[in-house]
Amino acid sequence: MEYKQSTVEKKSPQENISQGENLEKRIIEEQKAEKWVNVSLHQLEGKQVETETIQKADQLKNEIDKNKYEKLPLQTYNEIVKWTELEQRMLKVFTHPDFENYPEMKGKSPEQRAEYLFRKINVAISRFYARKLGVNIESPVPEYLYKVIVPATEWFLMDVLRGGQENNVQFLWELWKMNVESFSALFNGVRNFSQKFSGVYSQAKKLMMVSDFLSLPQQRWILDKLKNPYDFYQKLMKNPVWDKENLDIRTLNISEFSLQDLQHSSEELQNGQAQLAQGLEMIRSSIGWIQMVDSNPNTVKKLLWIVGIADTFFQKTDVINTALLNSLDKFWGIETTLQSFWLDVFESLKSSKLVKGVFDFVLGLLWFSWWLDGVQRWWRRREIEKNLNPLKREFISDVMKNYSEKKEKSDFSQQIVNQFKVKIKEQDTFKLNLDMETLKGSLLEKLNSADQLNVAVLDAMPSKSFFVERVKNSEWKEQLQIKSEFFSSQELKQKFIDEYFQIVLPKILGNDSFIRKIKSSDDLAFALTSGIAINVDTVVLGMKADALLPSEFFETKVVPDENKQEALEKKDNETGLVEHKELKGYDGKLMRLDEVKGLAKIDLPSFQKKVEDISKDLEINPNWLMTVMFKESGLDSTASNKSWAAGLIQFMPKTLQSMKITRKELLAMSPLMQLDYVKKFYEKNKGYNSLKDLYLEAFFPAARKYSNNPDYVFESPSEWLSAEKIAKANPGIAPKWATRITMRDFDNYIAGIVDKNVPEEFKSQFV
Repeated sequence: MEYKQSTVEKKSPQENISQGENLEKRIIEEQKAEKWVNVSLHQLEGKQVETETIQKADQLKNEIDKNKYEKLPLQTYNEIVKWTELEQRMLKVFTHPDFENYPEMKGKSPEQRAEYLFRKINVAISRFYARKLGVNIESPVPEYLYKVIVPATEWFLMDVLRGGQENNVQFLWELWKMNVESFSALFNGVRNFSQKFSGVYSQAKKLMMVSDFLSLPQQRWILDKLKNPYDFYQKLMKNPVWDKENLDIRTLNISEFSLQDLQHSSEELQNGQAQLAQGLEMIRSSIGWIQMVDSNPNTVKKLLWIVGIADTFFQKTDVINTALLNSLDKFWGIETTLQSFWLDVFESLKSSKLVKGVFDFVLGLLWFSWWLDGVQRWWRRREIEKNLNPLKREFISDVMKNYSEKKEKSDFSQQIVNQFKVKIKEQDTFKLNLDMETLKGSLLEKLNSADQLNVAVLDAMPSKSFFVERVKNSEWKEQLQIKSEFFSSQELKQKFIDEYFQIVLPKILGNDSFIRKIKSSDDLAFALTSGIAINVDTVVLGMKADALLPSEFFETKVVPDENKQEALEKKDNETGLVEHKELKGYDGKLMRLDEVKGLAKIDLPSFQKKVEDISKDLEINPNWLMTVMFKESGLDSTASNKSWAAGLIQFMPKTLQSMKITRKELLAMSPLMQLDYVKKFYEKNKGYNSLKDLYLEAFFPAARKYSNNPDYVFESPSEWLSAEKIAKANPGIAPKWATRITMRDFDNYIAGIVDKNVPEEFKSQFV
């Protein structure tokens, strides 16, 4: 694709000395960061004092939760492990007399002991994910959890056990010894483990990142659609993207992994089932290679110890989790997220990759996904949960459902701007398209119980004397109470709702960061509705932190034509594709879209949208980019050649190095994911006015400024890239027997590409 030779750079003795100094400096910085974080963590830890009643209640809750997961099918053991060499070795191990010393193993057959071990592992993994993904303790266990995510995780962990016997015993022993009494103890335990067993730790980090990724609000919609555990394991869990340094999981989208689980047609589902069966057989045959000394029960004993303390782990991490959140009540204000010593902690974390990595990992163990944003989310969520009850949840859901069904789809935004004197950015105006009268009507219809309301909200209204009163409780302490006549009087309820909108709506609309955060007028309606049940400040802060999601209360339906600004950037309501007029003759049809290799049909619109987005940014016709990719790789993201060029546009090794990605990582990506690197390659230089410009950037960037000179010769001053060598290496561009390539030759080459590879109906876009 491009002509840049990879060279091995020799370093002078002075440079080596400099590197040594930098390494020493880095070690000192790591030690300082580690010390400061430890000091700060000790300050952060609060004493959690629990009454005996609370402890018993927590234990009962824990037992109920655990029992629910113990009834799930053992997919890995029943469908994968049974009848393999691994099972035979395990059964032999379980005949060892040592296991008679375990009460839960005494008198049981080797088969029963093996099933017990897998059951304990299955329950521990299930409960971890359930907490991480926000599965309600009172709800049934979702199928995606025990049929897809948990089995895939078990296979992943079995891969980790492929090391030698002694290594297995050692790292399992280290895990068993780990102190989970406090945040700092857990932090130090994980740090020590990461240094002793870097390979196992790196695999554990991948798992943590996967769980963090799945817990992101923008990915949660997909969970119920997951059906194929092998596809999930192979394409998502084993994806090299998790090896990337400084990966921000919030930039990823689950559709980029091209999971077959998301396909819908009957043909695709059948193919998916066939591939699942084949994949499971591959897993079944591969796990047999897990090493286990038949006569030595140590590995299994360590596993039993670890899963045996799983219940204790969950209880203790709950305590640490609560203590951490309690400390935030002390150190964090309502409108701030960074105060006191935390500022110093963050600086220390920035100076040490290792310390930050361990810190992130520990937060993940405590169910705080996606680093400090997760802590913020959980903290806000806790404040919301304090103010919620089943009746409030039902009230919010019923109002929003009723509103969604009855609302008019006219443009109300200007009416709200005029009525409330709102100053808002033009691109956000569509978010004000609120049908106020319909929403007020829904609130009036569903408001019928004191348990639905936050009394303080009524007390904040100008006419509060009509709504609330102060009474003495049984302990003769004064408290607020909603007047009994409030719910029987339509007039009083209407009066409250009108006043509430008059006061609260301008307040919400004046919060620029909140307006930027919400996606539609339905989100605004949700904030107003839930603000009555909770309180508006808590709602706004919760929605900004993704701690309060409308999708958890009702099925959100974002109407594309609400957004006037988006309408300028979209083709129509069905496709959501980029407006064509800005794309240099593009008419909305993407050539050869159905020829993209390795992409499910359901993901083709996403691929088209991404190509159009890139093209809009580069100010080019999307079909120019499709032509380059088709000519270079046949639209196959796994394509490679003898020169080590790889991917959709045949990236050279040196180019990949500059983008901090390996060839292996690139080739493992789906076409959707790889498009990000296509964009990254082209966006460093812009001003592309034709297909020729795009090709020149890929082939010989230095030649672009000579594009209008037909006699320009492609060559480099360096001897290793002479005109003759370039011509010899590119017979498709150079004329027969020629010893050089001119810009005229390149023009002819581009004309030939258009003539042979561009369908007739698209050729007018290449003039």
